[in-house]
Amino acid sequence: MRNEVILSGFGGQGLILAGVLLAEAAVVHEGINATQDQVYGIAARGGECCSEVIVSNEGDINYAKVTTPDIVLAMSQAAFNKYAPRVKEGGIIIIDTVFVEDTSALDGHDCEVIPLPITAISQEKAGRTMLANVTALGAICERTKLIQNQNMIDEILERVPRGTEEINRKAFWGGVEAVQALETGR
Repeated sequence: MRNEVILSGFGGQGLILAGVLLAEAAVVHEGINATQDQVYGIAARGGECCSEVIVSNEGDINYAKVTTPDIVLAMSQAAFNKYAPRVKEGGIIIIDTVFVEDTSALDGHDCEVIPLPITAISQEKAGRTMLANVTALGAICERTKLIQNQNMIDEILERVPRGTEEINRKAFWGGVEAVQALETGR
């Protein structure tokens, strides 16, 4: 299994950290290879931001750039427009419907689109929109099984500031529950 992942949005959403957490969870908790790279736009905060992660249990990863993503997270309209059309046929795109309204860039593209109000879920479950990156990781792990949920939350809790463990836990499980609700049609 080799999966290429793009986590995209705008600076300040914590997507670089989310990519680091995803890659570290793969290596430390799953025992598989991973790479992480990032791209910043003109402004570090508020401009375009993209974290690229490759996770593989097929040996060494010889090229660390994502070429054809299996999974795309789009947390802004600009990120959706730029990265979603790159997803491979049959791939998965998770969009934050708080910021992404127009999905016409995918017209005719064979992929699964998972619309979730990620930022709103973060606010509802954890009381903070700034944990939307953690909510997104919950959604990604639940839908793709790329990293086991417990392994991902263990990695998150090892890295977050002391005293924020509970709200990070709530944010993560909010993403998991949102995907479960979509899958069961609730």
